[in-house]
This record gives sequence, structure tokens and C-alpha cells, in this order.
Amino acid sequence: MSDRPEPPVDTLSALFEAFRLRARIFHNAQYCGNDWAVDTSGTGLASFHMVTHGACRVVSPALAAPEPLAAGDMVIFPRDARHQLHTGARCPAQVNAVGSISFEHGPRADGVGLLCGHFLLKHNTANPLLALLPPVVIWRCGSDPSARALSDLIRMEALANRAGSEAVLNRLSETLFVTLAREQSWVDHPLASLVTALADKRLRRVLDLIHGKPGHPWSLAQFAEVASMSRSAFAEHFKRTLGESPMHYLARLRMQQASIWLAEDGAPMVEVASRCGYDSEASFSKAFKKITGKSPGSLRKAPA
Repeated sequence: MSDRPEPPVDTLSALFEAFRLRARIFHNAQYCGNDWAVDTSGTGLASFHMVTHGACRVVSPALAAPEPLAAGDMVIFPRDARHQLHTGARCPAQVNAVGSISFEHGPRADGVGLLCGHFLLKHNTANPLLALLPPVVIWRCGSDPSARALSDLIRMEALANRAGSEAVLNRLSETLFVTLAREQSWVDHPLASLVTALADKRLRRVLDLIHGKPGHPWSLAQFAEVASMSRSAFAEHFKRTLGESPMHYLARLRMQQASIWLAEDGAPMVEVASRCGYDSEASFSKAFKKITGKSPGSLRKAPA
């Protein structure tokens, strides 16, 4: 038996490994002039845009005011918030109406290069990592030396547009996301218990069910069966590991999602109640207030 001490658990690395972080680039081109506007929301995925050359602005209900983006800057929408990227004082009336131009002949002086993609994680729509992030993250190129070096590599690869560039850009974007995550305050959130639970095969199977379909009418008996444990043993093991009962964990996750749908997406309450697995607005409102201490209506009235 080795006397060497066990290395400390790297919570962030363990979580990214458990949730299988991947990046997928779907657009790498440039837009020219002042009559273009791009909006890639609506997929339900965490999207990102990096300006590879030129400059533009990003507008979103999640932002208090339009934000300028320079070459190397990146904007991330962890929960697919509505947004528009464009140049000029005002956004053109027609979004996604102007086509892009490839880099076949290099960057144009009047162009703005955009590298667009998605960050994909297991249970993307109910992922605890994405839920802890703000609705929009703007990263400035000069904020961290290691991230800036990665940003430069990404921009060089995007503009060169060589064979295999898509695979290279996907891997570099994944690395950049982890690098940027270390700058965010949510990294210090007490997630060690979740890492412990995900390392337990029995609990991991249950957490996969909860995060995969949070609106499903799960029962303690179903969870215990999936974990191959008795109900009492499972409930005790779950609470000892995660600090709360399985049903409270499920309810809290549902209300976390409901808060996002209400405050950020402006979804109707009856729709949110249904998504969360409730038969009526009244039962949903009661559960929401019990978990969060607020009424669902207070979030609908809050400014974006």
C-alpha cells in the first residue's frame, strides 16, 4: 500500500470531465458594411462568438446597454439568451438577412470576422455549471495572459482557414472556455459534493435522470430502483453526499430552471409550470415560493 498522500480533487476539472465539455464551431466568416446583423439564439445551447478581426457591438435583453467587441473579444450566452451582433448605430431591421463572405482572399478592411460556435455539456439545458453562470459573459482579450495567448491562436487558425481547422478550433475553444471559467466567481461555489456524487455510480445514474428530464414526475421509489438500493438507504446516502434529500434536489433544480425561463426568456407561467412537471399554475407557484422565497410573478416583473 502506498504512503503517498492522495492529490487534492480538482473540482473544476472533475466537473468538466463528468459533463463532457465539447465545443462545436458552426460559422467562421466575415460580414462587410453596416447593414448586417446576426442572431444565433433559439437552439437552447450555450453559444459563443469571437471577433477575429474588426469590431462590432452586441445587443441583448440580458445586457443593460450595447457592448462593443474588439478583435479577440468573446461573448458567451450560457443559456441561449436572445442577442444580436452588428455594426453601426442601429441594428438593421432584418436580422440574419445579409450573407457572410469567406476568408478565401483574406480579411477585408471593411469586414468583421466572427467565429461562432456552441459549448456542449451533458444535460445542456439543466446543467448546474451553466445555471451558475450569468446569462451573458463578455470576455475582453487583454484580461488574462494565458487566455489571451489562446485567443491569439484561435484567431490565427480561424483566419488561416486551413485543412483541419475546424477540429483545431473546437479543441482550442474548449480549452479557452475552461480558462475563462477559472476567472468566474462561480468556480468558488461549493460544488465538491456534486463531484463526490458524480463519482458514485449509483448516484450518478440518478443524477443523469434528474438533469436529463427535470420535468418528469420522478418518485423516490424510481430513484431507489435505478440506484439498486432500498428507498431508505438511497435517501440517506443521497442526503449524506449532497446535503439535501433527492426530492428537494429535484425541486430546487426545477425552480432554478423556472427562474431562468421566467426572468430571462419571459416564458408564460403556464408554460413554465408545465415544463417543470406541474399540472397547474397554482401548484407551481406554491412550490416556487417554498423553494425560492419569491413568487414567480416577481421575476416576470423584474427588468432584464
